[in-house]
Amino acid sequence: TLTSSSSQQLTSQWFFDDALTDVVHAQSPYSAKGRRDTRNQNDGIYNQGGSSLVLALTPGGSGYSGAFDIALQV
Repeated sequence: TLTSSSSQQLTSQWFFDDALTDVVHAQSPYSAKGRRDTRNQNDGIYNQGGSSLVLALTPGGSGYSGAFDIALQV
């Protein structure tokens, strides 16, 4: 039950397709850090439902953009 003085917090994280992460990780400054050590299939958080939190990105300008809809029932 929420009241006007109540507050709730939601903490989550998004995941990215491994192929896109490979492209980004091959560029500076990330490439200086060496090989990636964790792919989605080996990520414990991803394996607990992360596949529903993969953010689809499209290249644009000097980076990427994407959107993710969130619906909360309070």
